[in-house]
Amino acid sequence: MKYLKGDEYDLVLLTALRRLGISAADARTIIQARFPQCPPTVVVEAAGRGLTIVIDDVLAYIRHKLGDEADTVFALGPPAVEDCFAWCVAEGRAKSNEVGLLVNQHPGMVEEQFVLPARALEN
Repeated sequence: MKYLKGDEYDLVLLTALRRLGISAADARTIIQARFPQCPPTVVVEAAGRGLTIVIDDVLAYIRHKLGDEADTVFALGPPAVEDCFAWCVAEGRAKSNEVGLLVNQHPGMVEEQFVLPARALEN
């Protein structure tokens, strides 16, 4: 199951923000400001990247990773969010949503529609 990885999703966001007239530097600041993420926000991030998961999936991932210390975690940074999505896919907890179906049906779409335009708009 393919979904947008962090760097791909960042380029989607960068392209959208630059098309709104936001400078590249400000766009990067906005993109980075979405972390750390609490479990409900991780669910929303997953949806944007092409996955459907629920809060219980995120909490199960945290328990899987931290065991007894899971109750001390309230937010995840970028590496943990990436790992959470990979774990949810591997465990059969994640499903593709409309974005994921598009990414799977048109694998070159991300490069064509977002990577190349983002590079052109970077400055």
